[in-house]
Amino acid sequence: MLGNYLITEDTTMKAFKKLMAAALVCVMALTMLTGCALSDNLAEKALVNKMTSVSTAKYDHDKDLDEAAKEAWNKNKDKEIVTTIEYNKVTYNVVIVKAPTSKTSEQSSWGTQAGTINKALVSTSKISDNTIKVGVKMFEGSKDDYAVVVAQVK
Repeated sequence: MLGNYLITEDTTMKAFKKLMAAALVCVMALTMLTGCALSDNLAEKALVNKMTSVSTAKYDHDKDLDEAAKEAWNKNKDKEIVTTIEYNKVTYNVVIVKAPTSKTSEQSSWGTQAGTINKALVSTSKISDNTIKVGVKMFEGSKDDYAVVVAQVK
């Protein structure tokens, strides 16, 4: 009788260990995905803050415009570019720049990129109460990370 009990306990323990290993893998995968999204949000915030600091206008990240930024990326992957796109019957200014390596820091090298973006957007974008609403998204290109910024044309 004791022998049967040991076999059953061993089988149950193996199944439990497999279940716990699978649960651990799932938790680790979710943690990694959440970390990437958090990093992109910090980078987007740092870029918008730097853009405001180099401009006479204030930039406001409008999450509703992020879909236009995604569309701009899909049309211009892996290019640093200043252009326009039409999205949902609205014309947007688009600026795509390479992200610096320390992209989540407001004190990082976003200064050059913020200046480029500001120069392209400040005189040609819709401004309300001295604020330009922008969509901002971070994307991973084939070799570098990129920031895509869109603002509605005047």
